Amino acid sequence: MATVQFGVRSDHDEQARLSKGLFAGKTRFLPNRGAADGRYALGSADLELHPNVTGDFVQPGVGARLHYELGSGDLEWQRIELGLSARQYVGAFSFAAHADGGVVLGDNPPPQQLFELGGDLSLPGYNYKQFVGDRAALLRLFGSYRFNIWQRPTHFWRNYFIPGVSPGIGVGVQGAWTELSSAGAIFAAERLGSPGIPVSEPTHGARATVGGGITFFSDILHVGVARPVDHAAPWKLVVGFGTMF
Repeated sequence: MATVQFGVRSDHDEQARLSKGLFAGKTRFLPNRGAADGRYALGSADLELHPNVTGDFVQPGVGARLHYELGSGDLEWQRIELGLSARQYVGAFSFAAHADGGVVLGDNPPPQQLFELGGDLSLPGYNYKQFVGDRAALLRLFGSYRFNIWQRPTHFWRNYFIPGVSPGIGVGVQGAWTELSSAGAIFAAERLGSPGIPVSEPTHGARATVGGGITFFSDILHVGVARPVDHAAPWKLVVGFGTMF
């Protein structure tokens, strides 16, 4: 599948106006990341091999995705990404692997175009968006086993059903690397920070995490713990969608 897009966009830095939800508690909303202001023309192209494997679908097989975009105007940059995916089922066992790499080109790239890693979706066990770079690579491996119980929907009341919980157990391993390769990229990373959020930094070498726990609804939801393995660190609670701990 090939896709090409052209358009005109406008980016503006936006300060968060809410710090908490309807119910008071210890958890507060995170401040918005910093962004550069400007209007620009944007062109992008995507080429995907087996999109049902590379995207959010669960088809087995091997797939790949190549993405290129070019911004020109008040904000200027080029961004190239390559992703490889593989998935296989063996009875009640599921195995998945994703490898992603990317580079941002430009003398003064906008902060919002840099790669940010850390948190539940990438490198769980580290802080949210703890790492940043104009060069980045991410490898994720996952395996799960689904128990043969509660797989069918359960009638609740009238025409209402509770979906099949389909519980299982899963484990995941992730490794990543980021780099700020120029003075312009370093300046852009500094602009990402805002009051209440530490300035993100490159990984300074490879970083890795491991996690595991319980999955529900055929690996759609996971609850467990994760921690870095490249240095001593405590386990952290991880809750999220998808299969990756």
